[in-house]
Amino acid sequence: MNEIDWKKVEEFIKERKPLEVNAGLLQDWFYTAAIVYKDGEWLDKEKAYTTSYWATPGFKAEMQNGDVIEVAARK
Repeated sequence: MNEIDWKKVEEFIKERKPLEVNAGLLQDWFYTAAIVYKDGEWLDKEKAYTTSYWATPGFKAEMQNGDVIEVAARK
């Protein structure tokens, strides 16, 4: 079972300070992703599907300069 590594997400946020972070399954993003962090606050992580037998859990972070960084974050 593939699970998201929330510690990796937290470390990324502390180091890079994104505006927004969405978590989900990278191969099925449209149906599984949800905003988990926005404007310095954590939101409900349970809204994102982050466990799968076949897909890779990860996150996408919107940065201050408008870039979007995609990270596979599997335990």
